[in-house]
Amino acid sequence: NALRALASKDRLRQIASETDSVNVQGAVLLALGPDPQINAAAISTPSGKKGVKPARTVIRQWVEEQVQIAFNPGARRFREPLEVRLVAGTDEDWTIRYETGEGELSADSPAYRKPLKIIRSTRVRAAVFENGKQVGPVSEAHYEWIDDEKWSEPLTAIGFRASTDNGYEWVRNGLEQGAKLFTDRDYVYQSVPETLKGAIYLRTANDDKNVDNRRHIRFMLNKPATIYVAYDSRPSDVPDWLGQSGFEETDLRLETSDVAFNLFKKDVKPGQVVLGGNGSAGSMYQVILLPQNR
Repeated sequence: NALRALASKDRLRQIASETDSVNVQGAVLLALGPDPQINAAAISTPSGKKGVKPARTVIRQWVEEQVQIAFNPGARRFREPLEVRLVAGTDEDWTIRYETGEGELSADSPAYRKPLKIIRSTRVRAAVFENGKQVGPVSEAHYEWIDDEKWSEPLTAIGFRASTDNGYEWVRNGLEQGAKLFTDRDYVYQSVPETLKGAIYLRTANDDKNVDNRRHIRFMLNKPATIYVAYDSRPSDVPDWLGQSGFEETDLRLETSDVAFNLFKKDVKPGQVVLGGNGSAGSMYQVILLPQNR
């Protein structure tokens, strides 16, 4: 803010492009914020400067976060009309522009002023614009209307993605004594609570037990569900994302030939589910799904 008060944007751009100082460049870029005239060119590594890459990476990540559009609620299937809010990570006086359906996003796209009413299946694309130029990346969310026929389908997880290349596998109606926990280990369940027997579960990769990515696992659900996360009972602490995303600890427990796992649960609506990494302690967690009308 102090730099903004002392120099114009044009002057700050000039300083960022001419300086050899990583610290000065970083301060100027942060003062400018996400800037369509400088971000692509100025966040570069001056030759022969040690330690520049980490600073550059931090700045770039900060810039991207400021102009990333968040959809609230996020991509999902729905049965009743939705109101979708578009939120940017910055307080700058910029304009969010959006398109629905197959429309191409541009400076001529509608400006976001109030929540969008979604009453049918559609795609929403949005980005931040300033002075007719796109500042940040295009964000996208898909919303699918569920008719009576689709609503009668069994609970299904689709579009699975993990932040690593290790193998994961959904097992339908498979949670039972003797079933394998992991895709890369031979440990099996020895005791399963009665309420969870026969549930869908995600056979995870134990090699991912040290992953700390806050968006490690992502998938979509077609119906309301109760999600259980089975977390290693040995560590005294669990990852922050469990509590922050609404999971509550239960009295249920899974006994296995590896270790015992405590169960945390959360009720969710149809749509995207995002789970963080296991952290740095214990065996990798597993994910269990139950339909809410079970």
